[in-house]
This record gives sequence, C-alpha cells and structure tokens, in this order.
Amino acid sequence: MLNSKRRSRHASDSRTGGIVALVALLLPVLLILAAFSINLAYMELTRTELQIAADASCRAAGRSFASNGNQADAIAIARSIASRNTVAGRPLPVNPDDLVFGFASRSGANQKYAFQPNVAPFNAVHIRADSLIAEGESLIFPIAMGTQSAVFRPVQLATCAQVELDVCLIVDRSGSMAFGSDEIADPTRLPIRAPVGWNFGQAVPPQSRWSEAQVAVTAFLDVLSTTPQQELVSLATYNHATYPELPLSSNYAAINTRLNTYSAAFEAGGTNIGGGIIEGINVMANSPAKRDWAVKAAIVLTDGIHNWGTSPYDGAYTAASQKVVLYTVTFSNEADQNLMRDVASIGAGKHFHATNQAELISAFETIAHSLPLLLTE
Repeated sequence: MLNSKRRSRHASDSRTGGIVALVALLLPVLLILAAFSINLAYMELTRTELQIAADASCRAAGRSFASNGNQADAIAIARSIASRNTVAGRPLPVNPDDLVFGFASRSGANQKYAFQPNVAPFNAVHIRADSLIAEGESLIFPIAMGTQSAVFRPVQLATCAQVELDVCLIVDRSGSMAFGSDEIADPTRLPIRAPVGWNFGQAVPPQSRWSEAQVAVTAFLDVLSTTPQQELVSLATYNHATYPELPLSSNYAAINTRLNTYSAAFEAGGTNIGGGIIEGINVMANSPAKRDWAVKAAIVLTDGIHNWGTSPYDGAYTAASQKVVLYTVTFSNEADQNLMRDVASIGAGKHFHATNQAELISAFETIAHSLPLLLTE
C-alpha cells in the first residue's frame, strides 16, 4: 500500500515537471507569436490611418481645385487637412511633390476612372501618402520580425476626380416673374417697370425677375463651359403647366435661345413647382444623350409660392428615388424658402436664396462650382 502511494506521487511529480519544461520551452514561442500579431495589427492600423488621411487631403484638394483651378491653393488645403489627421500618433506631412494634377475619365458606369498624370485639361488630383519618416515606421516589437524587418514603410494612394454631370435647369416662368425682385407681385396690377399699355403676351418688362434669372442662367453656363469635363444640360420650364424644353446637350447656346423666345412674349400663369421638378427629371431620363454613369442633378428656380398642380414634396421624392441631386434657388422675398429648403434636403442637395440679380448670379455660380467629386482610388 505504501509503495503504491509512493509510485503515484512519483508519477505525478514527473507529469508536473514535464509540463513546466514544456511551458518553459513554448513560452518564448508564444511571446514571439503574440508580438508578431501585435505588430501586424499595428501595421494595419497605420495603413488605415494613412489611407484616411490621404483620402481626406485628396478630397479637400480636389474640391479647392474644382472651385478655382488654383494648384497652389489645392496643395495648401491638402497640407492643412493632412496636418489634422494623425498617423501613428503624428500628423501627416504633405509635400508639394506628393500631389499630382491630371485628367481622369471613364467610358461606362462599370468602368474604373483612369488617371493620367500631368495631362490637361486637369480635372483630378492624385496624392501619394508616404511613410512619416525617411527610415520608415518602427514596429512595436521589432525583435519579433527579425533585424531586417524592424521597420516598415506604408504607402497609400488616393485620387479625386470631378465626375461627369448631367443636369437639368428647371425655370419658373409664372406670371410673377414679370415683376421686379424689389416689388410685390400683385395680380391686380402690372409690374412697375412695364411700359405704358403693356400686357402679358408681350416682351417681358426690363429688370424683371425673368430677365435677371436669364442672366444668372447664362453665368451658370459660362462656368460650366470652363470646366475640363463635359457637362450636358437640359431645360424644362413651368407655370401652371410644365414644358419639356430641351434634351441633354452640350449646346448651351440653345438654352439661351429658348429662354429668349419667352422673353419676347411672356405669358401669365400659376406656379406648379412639383410638376416642374418631375418634368425636368423626365427630360433628363428621356434624353438620347443621357449617360448612365454621370451624376444627375436638377436646379429648380422659383420666385413664388406653389399654388398649382403637383406638390413640390412629390417632386422631391421623385428626384430622390431616381438619385437626382436637387438644388433649389428661391428668388425674391415672396418665395416660400422653408418649402424649397425642405425640397432640397429631400433631394440631397442645397437651397440658395437671392433677393437681387447679383445674389442670384452668385447662387448659380456657386452651384456650378459645387460639381460632384469622387474618390476614384
């Protein structure tokens, strides 16, 4: 009995000693594997932070360059944004040589944008975000990777391009547009600046909301004509009825020509904003020149209050369902700004308000400079 207990105790001591020896043998291996895993996680985190910083800087540079075409400004804002994004605990420096301007394009909705560096006309910005220090980033546990791999040098790329745009101008030509922006549109009297004996059906009075809107539309088209990519523009108008004026085209002169026909014989009518929005969306959708890969946008101008036909909310939801970005511009203090602000919000766009011609031109130019940007890499 005593010998049996001694044998059992000896066997137990042998097993304990074996486990201790095994742990002593495997512990360094386990520590190396843990260090290796931590290093890999650290490397992936650094690359992710670097990509986020590169994307933010590239998008900011692209937006700046799209608005004024100034490369120095684009580089400056890229550096500013990069300095606010930390990578491995330090802000990302961006040197002028890290940014390259060029041309990006694609031929179909399922195609990638191809970037061509230093090729005009410039419509894209490319950034190369390199390691923060010349010798590379030190690992947390360099010994786990060996002396030859104690540092790593992450490099991330980003390209931001101005995308192709199909746009529809949707212009209010209700009777109130014959009045000046500084007067109340009263249906019981004629516009203040109307010549003696004037009536609807004749040439629109001078300094009317309609004539000022036409100047603003021209300014908008002038900005588009200077951009490197080709925007196609269509036209719809509305009063109490809606009118599909012109399909998508790069012939901007045709838009002014069509608007001039209404200037020569301006008619009265109600304000069917919702119907006008839907008409404009249909004009784009049915245009032979429409591009499936282009961003769709509609710009709705109104000077008054919706009082006829389809609800503007219905028009906004139609735009949203068809992925048409909806910008709204209200002109004169009579316009229902709150309504049109809601309409723009539903359509994922922005609302602008103008009380005079200068502000109206500024609103249209701002929209033209706010063309969509896309991170293509």
